[in-house]
Amino acid sequence: MDRALNVNFRRVLTGRVSFFWVITIWSICALSAYLVVGLTLNPTTRSLFKLEYWQSLLKFGESMRLVQSEYVDKNLSSYENLTNFALQGMVGNLDRHSSFFEPKEYGVFRDDTRRRYVGIGIMIRKIEKGILITKVFSLGPAEKVGLQVGEFILEVEGVPVSDWELDEVSNRIKGVEDTSVKILIRTLTGEDKLISIPRRQIEISSVDEFSVDENGTGHMHLMHFTKRTGEEVREAISQMLEEGMLRLVLDLRDNSGGLLTAAIEVAEIFLPRDQLIVSIRGRKGSKFREYKADSKLEVHEFSLVTIINEGTASASEIVAGSLSV
Repeated sequence: MDRALNVNFRRVLTGRVSFFWVITIWSICALSAYLVVGLTLNPTTRSLFKLEYWQSLLKFGESMRLVQSEYVDKNLSSYENLTNFALQGMVGNLDRHSSFFEPKEYGVFRDDTRRRYVGIGIMIRKIEKGILITKVFSLGPAEKVGLQVGEFILEVEGVPVSDWELDEVSNRIKGVEDTSVKILIRTLTGEDKLISIPRRQIEISSVDEFSVDENGTGHMHLMHFTKRTGEEVREAISQMLEEGMLRLVLDLRDNSGGLLTAAIEVAEIFLPRDQLIVSIRGRKGSKFREYKADSKLEVHEFSLVTIINEGTASASEIVAGSLSV
């Protein structure tokens, strides 16, 4: 009798153990399948299953290892520096609007989109003759040391800037508050002058200036697109309407762009509801998205002229394009 009970107990226990292992194995398989499917469907992780990715990664790693061990300047060829150099080159060569930012540089970029940054208080434009100073902000460090509109920047910290993109020149001039930057300037008289300029916190409005003349023509110069741009433009328009504005000249010259959301907010001020502002299409037509005017505020009706030049780019081009339809 005891033997029969023992046999039955073993059978029950064996059945329970087998069921446990079935559930465990099934769970592991389901989780593995979920992870594999998720990885293969995600474009950013799909490369992990491609031989080309690993071949390129090994090629880069071998090159970095050789440069780090053989280059004459061991400080310059540190792994961190080499990695940052490679990332800057990789992203920067995609197009002129793509850049790689280190955390500190990204902080500077984020502040710039809010029109708050540490710099010397100038606006610049790249033309055939070089990097031209187009505006010197009142009471800023640049004005205090005597920089003037029309002067050219030749060097920043001893490095010629003739072959640099505008963003690179701007980023090299900006920096940490209470430090200084040395800039070689070609003055209006043709003299080359080396000036050390302190960096200070710069806060400026997106709306550089606005006014209404005696004929009821308003003029508004918009410098950038930040989080506050839509609000600032609405406030300026309201004030100009109170001053008798009948028509408006929207000046986007030398406006290098900024936030897409801010550009949409500005376009909505002038466009009727549901009118297309901009559409975005990803690779192979995926992630298509349209942005239409959706303002719940009053759309003012008056004649509008938009002015652009070669310095008009990015978000300001979107606004100019949407208003010209």
